[in-house]
Amino acid sequence: MRFSLRSSLSFLSLCAVLAVASPRSAHAAPDALGSWSIESSPTSRFVAVHGRRAGVFGYSDQGLEVWAYPIQVVDNYNVSFRAQNGTTLIEGRSLLRRIEYSAEAVTRVFVGPDFVVREKLFVPVDQASAVLVYEVAGAPAVDVVIRFNPVLNLMWPAGIGGQEAVWNADASGYLLSEPLQRYSALITSPDIIAHDETPNAARRLSDSPGLGFTIRAKSDSAARVAIAGSAGSATMANASEPTAPSSGTKSGTIATDGNLVALAKGLLNEH
Repeated sequence: MRFSLRSSLSFLSLCAVLAVASPRSAHAAPDALGSWSIESSPTSRFVAVHGRRAGVFGYSDQGLEVWAYPIQVVDNYNVSFRAQNGTTLIEGRSLLRRIEYSAEAVTRVFVGPDFVVREKLFVPVDQASAVLVYEVAGAPAVDVVIRFNPVLNLMWPAGIGGQEAVWNADASGYLLSEPLQRYSALITSPDIIAHDETPNAARRLSDSPGLGFTIRAKSDSAARVAIAGSAGSATMANASEPTAPSSGTKSGTIATDGNLVALAKGLLNEH
């Protein structure tokens, strides 16, 4: 009897220890569709969304990386928020409260003093691109400020040089290119209301302190950002008709890649 009582007490003690150590205190139970969320120290959690040809991943406190294989398009992708017509900028990493995982996408939830922003990270299965969707709720309304470092480079130890970034008004985004025209990329959004200029027509990425733009969600829809990459020319060779370069574009060397723009617009229309 004494042995049985001792065994029972040991078993109950073990159960208590396991209950305390269980991650369920930090993780919500998965629902019927296999979705779950994390609310404990979300900035230190590694986030990864990927398909066969692209991926978005990284730690929220360090900024995300976006790849369109075999090139890294951007790194240090971070979001901040500012009340419309306001001046105070609040870093997103300080407001990140929850990360929701599902089979389709990962959603980061930012909770401010009087607003909530849901950022959905989505990567198509078989396209070299990613879409980031921002749903904004609250009063007063807030704008989303996005900053990133343009990269357009291969994974170490391989590498390319001479990359440039230029704002292209026709594409409503930044076009990244390199001298041999083997790779190009586009960071674009139809909801941009302000953006950094690229002085002297183009900015060499090795000298760039980063780029940024501000997007604003409409009252009846979310704001969207598309990031796409391609292996091929960053000239108008793929467009149906040649057109004059937009203001801010270096004549004869960098213009809109028609395939990239078509890919990005198609993804944005789906989301």
